[in-house]
Amino acid sequence: MTTLEVKRAIRQHYAWPGGYEMYGVTSDGGVLCNACMRSEWSQIAYAMHHNLRDGWKVEGIGVTCNDSEMVDCDHCGRTIFDPEA
Repeated sequence: MTTLEVKRAIRQHYAWPGGYEMYGVTSDGGVLCNACMRSEWSQIAYAMHHNLRDGWKVEGIGVTCNDSEMVDCDHCGRTIFDPEA
């Protein structure tokens, strides 16, 4: 995963086609919603550039269409995906 790929996910916010929300998956298995990736971009870019495993390094982009369980942002607590909604 490169910083360019993360920036692209932040800018697009939703996968196409389908309009499913994208989110970041960090090196420690955490989840960051799009708004938190945008607001904490400097932390993410620094961690990725220096290959830090401090919880800010985004190692993948998830898409809610692939989820079957609830997904909450580990930074702000917002529910990204709720299978019962």
